[in-house]
Amino acid sequence: MSKVKLPVFGLSNMGNTCFFNSCLQCILASKSFIIGLHQIRESLSSRSLMNEMLELGTQEKQSPRGVFRHLVRKNRVYGYYNQQDSQEAFANLLDIMENEIEKMKLPRYRLDFQGYLVYQLHCFKCQWTELLFQDNTTLMLDIERNSERYPKQMEEVRKLKTGQARHGKRGNFIEFDKASIRDHKNVTRSGFKAGQMKIFEDLSQMEGESGGDKKETRLETMLSNFFEYSFFSRKQHEYQCERCQKNSTYAFKKYYIFRPPEVLVLCVKKFAKSKYSLFGRWTKSSVNVTYPEILDLSRHMVNINLTDSSKRGIYRLLGVVNHSGGLGGGHYTSYIRKNEQWYYISDSYYKESSLKSALNADAYLGFYE
Repeated sequence: MSKVKLPVFGLSNMGNTCFFNSCLQCILASKSFIIGLHQIRESLSSRSLMNEMLELGTQEKQSPRGVFRHLVRKNRVYGYYNQQDSQEAFANLLDIMENEIEKMKLPRYRLDFQGYLVYQLHCFKCQWTELLFQDNTTLMLDIERNSERYPKQMEEVRKLKTGQARHGKRGNFIEFDKASIRDHKNVTRSGFKAGQMKIFEDLSQMEGESGGDKKETRLETMLSNFFEYSFFSRKQHEYQCERCQKNSTYAFKKYYIFRPPEVLVLCVKKFAKSKYSLFGRWTKSSVNVTYPEILDLSRHMVNINLTDSSKRGIYRLLGVVNHSGGLGGGHYTSYIRKNEQWYYISDSYYKESSLKSALNADAYLGFYE
């Protein structure tokens, strides 16, 4: 199966279903996802979404109607055949598959799109830190950067971090206290083993070590903004620490990648409520976000045991979902890479394309493997 080439095909529009077709093409472009489904095929019900996906992805079936039916069962709004959001359709498809995996009792099987983040929260008043493991299938990225800056708080973070015991060859790593890990089912699901694993944070970025002179694309800058420190105060954000409660003043939060997914999905938040509308009218950003073919997320990841020398977090572009037009109307298309060839696909129409064309697209969703 691993040597078999994936078929390239278009998907018929069943009535304003380009939002569905475009994200489905990117999902089915993942060879590892198709191979994974093939490996558990005997456990799949013939009517399950995952079996429908496998048959469509290998072109045993040539109509997307069976897959779309599962979306309609999940949410009746899809049955009215109005234009919907591609990212929400992707999230619903994954949710259905996760439920099927749970019913089949396949605890070791993990969808390629599933990853886990570590969410750190620290109260400056009582100095309590807690780590929460959060499952994640899509990173939602803001186009505009938060204009609020907290130089005083950042200096306190630096003092907090640099005052801890250092580890590693260059002394860049500090260990998270296991007592701060909030007990939750995601801890086990993520693969973290408290008795065997330690979690370390790399401080090299905080201390100003540069990764080179490479100019960041806008997408990489947005990712850096997603993983930067955010601060909450009692006065401005009504923050209240669970431990010191009314005595709390302010805190920081930060995300890290604990287990990167095989296929990383990024959503550029182009649709938002207007700041200038009294009625909260939705608008679409006209900003064209640049993005790279190769994406390095290693600096946003925590390290496990400092013995894992493999380079994790390096991704290559697999597919792009584009949205043209405005909110009142528009069209979703996709670029996908299959068998090392790029294709442009618009519903049932498809043609050979290039990496250059894919990188020049007006991306809404990006799929990296």
